[in-house]
Amino acid sequence: MNIKILFPLVFCLILNIFSCQNKDRAENKKLIIDEPKTALDSSINILTKKIVKHPDEDALYFQRAKLFRQKGKILLAINDMEKATALQSSIFEYFNLLGDLYFDATNINAAIKAYEKSTGLNPNSEYAFLKLGKIYLYQNSMREAIAYLNKAVEANKFNPEIFAVMAVYFLQKNDTVRAIESLKTSLRIDPEYFTSQQDLGYLLALKKDRNALFYLNNAVRIKPNDINALYNRGKYYQDIDSFYAAIADYESILSIDPSNISANYNLGYINFVLKKYQVATSYFTNVINNSPENKDAYLGRGLCYKELKLFEKARQDFQKILNIDPKDDTARDELNKLMK
Repeated sequence: MNIKILFPLVFCLILNIFSCQNKDRAENKKLIIDEPKTALDSSINILTKKIVKHPDEDALYFQRAKLFRQKGKILLAINDMEKATALQSSIFEYFNLLGDLYFDATNINAAIKAYEKSTGLNPNSEYAFLKLGKIYLYQNSMREAIAYLNKAVEANKFNPEIFAVMAVYFLQKNDTVRAIESLKTSLRIDPEYFTSQQDLGYLLALKKDRNALFYLNNAVRIKPNDINALYNRGKYYQDIDSFYAAIADYESILSIDPSNISANYNLGYINFVLKKYQVATSYFTNVINNSPENKDAYLGRGLCYKELKLFEKARQDFQKILNIDPKDDTARDELNKLMK
């Protein structure tokens, strides 16, 4: 069976960027003060009452926008920040928040303009430079991305996140050596920076570098219940045939997320290798229950059934693979063997 890395390289800074969707907002809408349900609602209501009395105080809109964002009311927050920046256009923090809100609403072009306004007001705004670097990086605009990331470094060379994002830039340029050096720089600044510990461990594991375990262990130490950190270490152990250490990490994942496909599948594989076929079938079945079209899980379970001499069940699983993909030669070969 071929084991696939079901979790891709995990960077905490990966962004999902979508095209802007315009949404109408009513103008001059009357402010409504609702009955508070939570402390957050109560705080919003207090600010709303103040805004009714002092509609030209920009700081009140800024404060309420942050609360609306906490509540997930992004369009209301944007409306407040547009008012705040109209009333006071010289505060760069306002445009940082406005950029964040536009990004939350997937209005990427508006976010870029807001962050650029921030950098115009404050040439040392590392926050805005870093945000612009991320956006251009994941838009694959590499020249703009590195330009803004370099500006972020100039503004603050002691921010570990900047170098973690630079590592992503170098990886997209297929320069693994410089990516690793960027992550090491990030960790020299802050040895407890989780993202860089995890990503450096992963990259070194891909290179089969024994130093990978040091960083993978650190990532798990910093965030013991992080599924990706546990998976990356478990996969490293699996790849060096330390199966029982890998089992421990995968079982830790299942204690957090019992339906996790990657952990269930790899536990099935390991138990198959250890010839614990009955145990392996249960894990492959877990995968199938949560991913009914997963050919690898049907193959794994079919091979277990074959070893257990449950030939009819094995035949059904191999046939299921062919129902999903009639061109699957491995399933066809296994089915033909059972027919003889």
